[in-house]
Amino acid sequence: MNHEAFSMSIQRCNRNLVETEGSRLIRVEKQAELKVNTRLIKDRLETREEHIQRLQLNNEYESMRSLKRCQSEIENEKISLKLHKRNHDQSRKMEIQTSSEQIWPKIATTKIKHQCLGGFKEALSNNAVDRI
Repeated sequence: MNHEAFSMSIQRCNRNLVETEGSRLIRVEKQAELKVNTRLIKDRLETREEHIQRLQLNNEYESMRSLKRCQSEIENEKISLKLHKRNHDQSRKMEIQTSSEQIWPKIATTKIKHQCLGGFKEALSNNAVDRI
């Protein structure tokens, strides 16, 4: 930071400490008036072509901003739809897995059925049923 800018910032701090509400209001009004005067002077110095060109540039800039905003909104919408679909697919997948896990253990396989039948036949042949 150069010396001039540093001294101006110190002056601003000192002014803020000393300044009352009334004097601050007067200063702000003067600054606003100065901005209006600057704008009026710029308008007087600006030719009609320059004015039209400035307005066109402003319009182009605003058009680009709105286009970027629309593109951003569309991208955000695509991302949210993709996430929603992925979450829905995952929840559906989990539902299918849980329902299949609930069903399959209850259904005995052919091998288990044959083992049970073989054990039962063996028990019958040994008259083990009578002993129980």
